[in-house]
Amino acid sequence: MSAPVLIEGRNLALKDGTGIASYARNLTETLRSLGYELDLLFDTEFRLSRDRADSNEIRLYDMSLRQGSRIGRMQRYRRAFRYVTVPPMALEAREVAETNLIADRSVFPGLHGFGRRMAIEMLFLRADQHLLRYGRRLTVKPLRQPRLFHATHPAAIEIKGCPNVYTVHDLVPLRLPHMTLDNKRAFHKTLSTLAESADKILTVSENSRRDFLHYFKVDESRVVNTYQAVSLPAEYLQRSTEEKTREVNAFGLTPQKYFVFVGALEPKKNLERLLDAYLAAGSDHQLVIVGKLGWGFETILEKLKRISDRPPVMPDGSPSPLGERIIHLSYLPFTQVLCLIENARALLFPSLYEGFGLPALEAMLLGTPVVSANTSSLPEVIGEAGLLVDPYDPVAITRAIRSIDHDADLRAELKRRGPEQAALFSPERFTERMKAIYDDLT
Repeated sequence: MSAPVLIEGRNLALKDGTGIASYARNLTETLRSLGYELDLLFDTEFRLSRDRADSNEIRLYDMSLRQGSRIGRMQRYRRAFRYVTVPPMALEAREVAETNLIADRSVFPGLHGFGRRMAIEMLFLRADQHLLRYGRRLTVKPLRQPRLFHATHPAAIEIKGCPNVYTVHDLVPLRLPHMTLDNKRAFHKTLSTLAESADKILTVSENSRRDFLHYFKVDESRVVNTYQAVSLPAEYLQRSTEEKTREVNAFGLTPQKYFVFVGALEPKKNLERLLDAYLAAGSDHQLVIVGKLGWGFETILEKLKRISDRPPVMPDGSPSPLGERIIHLSYLPFTQVLCLIENARALLFPSLYEGFGLPALEAMLLGTPVVSANTSSLPEVIGEAGLLVDPYDPVAITRAIRSIDHDADLRAELKRRGPEQAALFSPERFTERMKAIYDDLT
């Protein structure tokens, strides 16, 4: 039996997924289709048993529905500091069994189907502190030796005896440092170290690749753009138009009579300017915001409350036919999000900075017109299949909303172009790119 590929899957172990979690799921599905056996490495906030792998599984699920982190931010740093007082030769991973004991397999859908699952308590925080203190990556000793290690985000860890590959999604903590809570010093040091020592660095867009090459000294041949893949789940494709309409109606919405935004409520998503632009556009179609609360959500929620407290009016001062102009829906199952996107008048996505921009691509695949930003990776992903505007200019966003709201021919043209553009990012193309990289390294 050949050795497995070890996947770092920190985001697969989060109950509510992220864009990186979507990437990790696509990656694991692709590698399985290529015939690779996969092991999984992630971290936990609880102590793991050395010899009770079944107990580790129970504790993982036990912690999944608790509100927020079990320990505070400063407590995590104090514990990590204690761990790095003496530099370890290597951290040994502990097994997290996958048994038939857990009845509900829907909590962590991305954690299934691996040969061996292993974890280390507070691995990534400890790795950051180790890197800052000792100037090198933290060595991890897995349960069995892999043929290749692939970190799905920039992690300051290494596996000895095999090629180490790292995916860098974006440089947001450095490009927009005031809009994330990341430890910027650790992030910069991690990328600098990977530039020196990683066997291969993958990016998900040419923009991210250019950023990395511009800010870090590294041989261009070691940084490869693979893009991301987009596809629709089989369960969604099996739904009829009538079923999707009923699902939209269940939210109090009518197909083609609302705009939609999809993404976390956080500063870099540019929701405050989007809200200003939407109100200035004077549309008689609602705006539906789909996303969980992210860092810095308080000011966004405060703005939503101020808007809801004011009775809606049209630009001429007459009463608006909308009883509720803006609707916020928290984190939803993926198929429901797709349903809301497909039946929307347009996706509004003027994000300030994206490594890839998966919601825009999903909208195009579904034939939904897109209004997005002309910055970062979004122009290369959207191409000529959407309206691109300056995300820092609310007036430009307003004009785009009005154009797409009132021009039926424009909407029809973008509906036609969208699937053609999305086809450039098909699973088949992603598989070809990953196969070439893995063939070269293994």
